[in-house]
Amino acid sequence: MADQAIPEELGERVRVFLPGGRGGPSTTRRRTSVNVTVGVVTAGFAVITAGMLLVGRPLPIAFMPLVLGGAAFEWIRRHSLRTIDQEPYDEVELYEKGLRGRARGKQRHMLWSEVTEYWVLAYEPPMKLTADGMEPTRSPGTKAVFRRASDADFEVMLSGLEAGGDLMAVAAERITAELLPGALAQLRSGHTLEFGPLSLDAAGIHRGGHGVGWGELDTVVESPGSRLAVRDTTGKESLHTRASELPSPALFHALARQAQVDHSEG
Repeated sequence: MADQAIPEELGERVRVFLPGGRGGPSTTRRRTSVNVTVGVVTAGFAVITAGMLLVGRPLPIAFMPLVLGGAAFEWIRRHSLRTIDQEPYDEVELYEKGLRGRARGKQRHMLWSEVTEYWVLAYEPPMKLTADGMEPTRSPGTKAVFRRASDADFEVMLSGLEAGGDLMAVAAERITAELLPGALAQLRSGHTLEFGPLSLDAAGIHRGGHGVGWGELDTVVESPGSRLAVRDTTGKESLHTRASELPSPALFHALARQAQVDHSEG
């Protein structure tokens, strides 16, 4: 990616994450493919029109394939490009203080300090209209959604990146460092903090009327099927939750660990 108008507030660039092979063709490659395909088809209509003119067909009839066919495929082109452009970023630069994504020649950035919560979710690609009917724009996968209070969500196609897991690990660490002091202060002052179906308060972790107190908590573990569970000091696991339902999981874990420490020291 070219360094074009990089905001100073991002700080120094740390690493570049480019499209990988697991997520299918990149956004740039698929945009090029759409443009080339429509260009070739339109050229074919032009050849048909030229042939009809050579054999003496009237102008309205001769130009009909080019006008009607060209218009139809131009509509397909525009629709396909709009659909592709709505996908999460699959070219991302990591900076000291945030991320910068680039697609279709445009850049957009976010700061760690802007993020209020983040999610790691399954990604089902939108459908696009092609000459063969409706097809997905790319392979299904996993995306990260960074929610910001003052701007639109910033989305990254994790499964479309080389080492997307590395990017998510750094992002989670940096965002947690920004959010933890304020969240911990709220928890210590008696507020309840919601994390999807789970909540944290001065007493412990809760879900749907059930809870595990801080004095009973051993740890929060990953269980089969991409789920989380709360394990108590007897080894029993409860409060099972799908990982995709839990926003900002690194922040949740950090708060739970610190609340345990506070309880043991209190």
